[in-house]
Formats: sequence, structure tokens, C-alpha cells
Amino acid sequence: MTMQQRTRKPRAGTSQRRRQIIEAALACFSQNGVIETTMEEIQRKAGVSNGSLYHHFRSKDQLAAAVYLEGILDYQTGLLGRVIGQAEPRDGVLALVGFHLGWVYEYPEWSAYLIQSRSDDFSSEIHRSIAEANRIFFAELETYFRPFVQAGILKNMPSYIRLSLLLGPCQQCAHLMTARNCDINLAEAVAQIGESIWLALKV
Repeated sequence: MTMQQRTRKPRAGTSQRRRQIIEAALACFSQNGVIETTMEEIQRKAGVSNGSLYHHFRSKDQLAAAVYLEGILDYQTGLLGRVIGQAEPRDGVLALVGFHLGWVYEYPEWSAYLIQSRSDDFSSEIHRSIAEANRIFFAELETYFRPFVQAGILKNMPSYIRLSLLLGPCQQCAHLMTARNCDINLAEAVAQIGESIWLALKV
């Protein structure tokens, strides 16, 4: 299977035009780098007017931060939607791994941008937004898994260790996928990584 970029519907709360500009910026950043990309190139890629571009984003730095935040929120919203509601914890683990690796596979440019960028390079306002998104994301995951700990199905451990076991292997696999742009057997990766995480978490 070959990794390829696909178009995704705008996340709830993101307008079609704003998402259009963000995706155009991501494509330009991926091809030329953030520093070398100009707002004019993003405008042409997005197919919007100069006024529309600057109505949504005052500067390239603001747009670069918006690309990062949109990617984070897109990933987190999608993952929580896949995991929350799974009746069995093993299914929740496999759903988490499946979504994470599937998202990286479908959106390699976005995945690489999130991996290569540093959230603290952005403005304090965006940095706070990213920190708050992460806080909510981790709290939602802990809320989902905690009842299974209380029921004696999952090991009782500090939440940071449980989250590290859940996300660490997925993040490492994502690094390899984006750095090498390699073909993978996605189903095999999800099954083996998911089962390994499950064995580490279950009583």
C-alpha cells in the first residue's frame, strides 16, 4: 500500500474556506518548507483572493500555527470519536491504535508537519490552545480507561504511564512511517502493536 494525501471534510468548527487555506498552506510547507513558502504561493494554491487570505490569517506565522493546531484537533477529535463508546477495553485499545496509524497513513504531510514542528515555536496564544487541547484529550482518554481499572480488568498504574504505553508505540511507528515514507502492512501493524499494548495494560 502506498501512503497518499487525502482530502478530509473540515472539522466541526472550521469553515470550508479556512480549511481550504490551511490545507493549501500545509501542501506548500511540505513541498518548500515554512521559511521558503510565501503567502502569495499559499493564496494561489488555495485559489482564494488576497483579501480572503488575510481576512483569515494576518501572517504566515499565524497560518503556520493554525496548520499545527488544526492537525492536532483533527487527530484528537477523530481518535476520541473512535475510542469512546467501545464497550470492551481491548476494543478501545485496538481502535486507538487503528485510528492513530490510519490517520498517519492517510495524512502523511500533516503527520510529518506535526512531528517536525515544535508547539512552543508559536505564539503564546496558540501554545495555550494546544496545551488546552492536549489536556482535554488526555483527560478524555483517562476517563474512558479508568472504569476498566476500577473493575480490575486493566492494571492500576499512574495515568502518565498508561498514556505512554497507549501512545508511545503508535508515535514511534508514525515517526518511521513519515521519515521513510515506507509502504507498510497497516492491518498487521495495527494488530501487532495493538495486541502488544493490550498485553502490557491488562491484568
